[in-house]
Amino acid sequence: MTEADYEILCNTCAGGKPPPFAVKLLEDTCARSGLDWKMRHVYLMQRGGKWGVTLSIDGFRLTGSQDPDYGGQEGPLWVTKVDGAWSDIPPDGPIYAAKVGIKHKSGVITWGVAKFKDYAAGAMWTKFPSTMSAKCAEMLAWRKAFPGRLGGLYGTEEMAQATPAAKPAYTAPQAAALPVPYSPAVGSPDDPLSDYETQLGAAKSKDEVMALGKAIAADKSLEAGEVTRLHGIYTKVRSQYE
Repeated sequence: MTEADYEILCNTCAGGKPPPFAVKLLEDTCARSGLDWKMRHVYLMQRGGKWGVTLSIDGFRLTGSQDPDYGGQEGPLWVTKVDGAWSDIPPDGPIYAAKVGIKHKSGVITWGVAKFKDYAAGAMWTKFPSTMSAKCAEMLAWRKAFPGRLGGLYGTEEMAQATPAAKPAYTAPQAAALPVPYSPAVGSPDDPLSDYETQLGAAKSKDEVMALGKAIAADKSLEAGEVTRLHGIYTKVRSQYE
């Protein structure tokens, strides 16, 4: 890894500056799987004080689809209770489980089933339960179908429950306003990062902005790309108090 690449990694990595052994682990995983960390196929992050590599759902799909035995997918399907009927329409209410099947050329289907309660952790699971459950089910299915390619590799959604999600250390007043105007990015009202953006936009002092920055850095439910996006907003808001 070049010095420039290492600088990029340090500025997009959740958990701070990675040690040499963690960088080597990332490089070995990319070499083994053919994935590219710059394209967000794979992430290097620190959870519970330990460094590890996790894959995005795109990383699983890219690696698995390259296997000559891959024959397509079934699902995702969802069920709202243990004895309920599976449906391919995401439910509006509580989810019991999701499942996804990976087809082999022989016609055999390898299924992955993920119970919501086994994986749910963090804001993303609260706001997007159907999507998150389906991702975990698909990752399970990919790993079971092609263990030679994906054995021992886990996804960011699967690992969200590995450590408790950190709570923001500070909650800014709702009606506060910056002395220099700042407008949070316009996006979906269900954007899981909108709470942090709102709080940054409502901060009234440098101390409040810095407290929010620490809360964002400690929030283990955020993925590397989300941390990078919020850090850019944090830097912009903080500069208004320099």
